[in-house]
Parts: sequence; structure tokens; C-alpha cells
Amino acid sequence: MGATFLDILLEHILRAFLVDNEKEVSKLLRPDQPLGTFSGKITMVYCLGLIYKPVRDDLNLVRKIRNEFAHNLYASFEDEKIKSWCSGLKWHQIAYVANPPSAATARSLFQVGANQLVCYLNGVVSIARMQKRRDDKHFE
Repeated sequence: MGATFLDILLEHILRAFLVDNEKEVSKLLRPDQPLGTFSGKITMVYCLGLIYKPVRDDLNLVRKIRNEFAHNLYASFEDEKIKSWCSGLKWHQIAYVANPPSAATARSLFQVGANQLVCYLNGVVSIARMQKRRDDKHFE
């Protein structure tokens, strides 16, 4: 659920920032287009300079974790690979200058990491709105 919410927030950021032509922007965000995937949205929002590299890296880790659970019936937060990815989430530590407790579980690291990304991306939506690209009507 957290990954889906982050995916939706990235779409909101792109819609808030890209040119004010809903029809054209919607074409880019269709599932069969480059910006129709979680990965494509992460890359684009980063390349537009709207998020920092550590945020991009954490979003990609969340994407990997989501994909592992989606494609592996036996996936668990106890799996070493998933534990490693959860331990790799860094934005919450950077943003709040706090190290997680040594007893923190992979699930709790994921939940805190995803929640802090949600908080951060909500603010980016507002910033993107202020930087909205405008369709210049003078050339029509």
C-alpha cells in the first residue's frame, strides 16, 4: 500500500509541474508509456530536479520491495534481501538526523521510511505547483 501511495504522489507531482495541458500530460502517464510506471515516475521527478538523490534511491528501494512482494508468494520481511533493502532506506535518517533503534525490524524500517517519503513528497507537490510549466498561448 505504501508503494502505491508513493506512486500516486509522484503522479501528482508530475501533473502539478508539467505543462498545463491535461490531455498531453495524461498521454505520458498512461500505463503503456514511459511515465506510466513507478520507475519511470521516479526517474522523471528526479531528472526534473524535484527530488534529491537520497529520496530517489529510497523510492527505488521501496519499488524493489513492492516488486518482491508482488512477484514472490513467499516474500517476507524476514528475507535477507528484503531486510537489506529496508535497512538501506536512508531519507528518514537524513531528514531527521536519527538512527533507527538497533532492535528495529525490517517491517518497521520500511513503514518509517515509506511514511517519511510520503511526508516529503506531499511538500514536493506544493513546490511543483508553484513551478508549473505554462502553455504559451502566443504561438497558437
